[in-house]
Amino acid sequence: MNGPRGKFDFDVAIVGAGPAGATAAKILADRGIRVVMIEKRTCVGIPVQCAEFVPALLTNFCAIPPETIAQKISHLETVLPDGSKTRTAAPGFVLHRALFDKYLVTEAVGAGAALLMQTRVTDVTGQEIRVRGPEGLSALKAKIIIGADGPKSLVREKMGIAAPKTARAWQGEIVLSQPQPDTKVFFHPDFYGGYGWLFPKGKTANVGFGMVIEEENSAFKQAKERIFPLLGIEKPVVLGSTAGTIPIGGFCPRLVQDHLLLIGDAAGATHPMTGAGIAHAVISGTIAARITPEVLDRGDLSGLRKYEEEVRAYLGNSLDLALMNRQFQEKNWHPDPERLAQVIRRTWIAFKEYGNRAKGEGSNV
Repeated sequence: MNGPRGKFDFDVAIVGAGPAGATAAKILADRGIRVVMIEKRTCVGIPVQCAEFVPALLTNFCAIPPETIAQKISHLETVLPDGSKTRTAAPGFVLHRALFDKYLVTEAVGAGAALLMQTRVTDVTGQEIRVRGPEGLSALKAKIIIGADGPKSLVREKMGIAAPKTARAWQGEIVLSQPQPDTKVFFHPDFYGGYGWLFPKGKTANVGFGMVIEEENSAFKQAKERIFPLLGIEKPVVLGSTAGTIPIGGFCPRLVQDHLLLIGDAAGATHPMTGAGIAHAVISGTIAARITPEVLDRGDLSGLRKYEEEVRAYLGNSLDLALMNRQFQEKNWHPDPERLAQVIRRTWIAFKEYGNRAKGEGSNV
């Protein structure tokens, strides 16, 4: 892939072929930009480390083919630690995430984007990317490098930005004894700074939890053991499980540096309270891809700052509000179910009090 000295192999190289990277690649390829996606995984979309829910508004930014939808959702049921419940409108879809990711990547490749699978980026120096792929070590050069490489982003690291605060999560796909119409989240003192969830997919469901914890210790194990009893499931049939980390610290302090920029989880675009990231990944990838061709046409990389301005303008207020609620929730987390229920009512998206943090509400219950 090495071209003559001073020549570029691609206009844009995207590290990662998840929803953020694939969305950006498709838009750029449609504009005639020479773009490559570099993906470390063997198979696009696998393993699935995601609850797979997306809000209906995502259809404003990309198509969601019917075959990628496992179940249509209209409501969210929130179960508080004191046993009380509330049901709120939450239109959206639980996806077959692997199929959705493959759809996005297929669209990008069909538009002309290049794809390197089983290829891990080992270093980024200037505009040169060193990779290790099936054929060994090699390098390529790109005018602009987009980090879409998730919460452990190498591109972010090369920008000198510290790793974001994360929550740890575990999820299993189980067989349901009967269909479930709603998504469910449930709070418990054992899930510090997080919650448990059930996202139905027809005959199966994604069941899991996330919590703020540095490592998988005894508290994490205890939380894992509590999941199914909370749902009233005595002998779950688990088809498979995954574990991972979710960035919950909001946007990185900067998203652009010279010819480097960050999108999706790598940018910290994940919602700090819910942990949702697919829609924000697509949105950030869309904004980046819309601005990048203008920058290339003008030959002035300083124009990439417009991406940071626009993505913060579009998503920043939502992420900032969620982060304030998260900080309040963690500070006031309580082992008593009734006390904790009070905290959740003031910090969870299903309740009207959620927005009070933006109005300067006090810091204690």
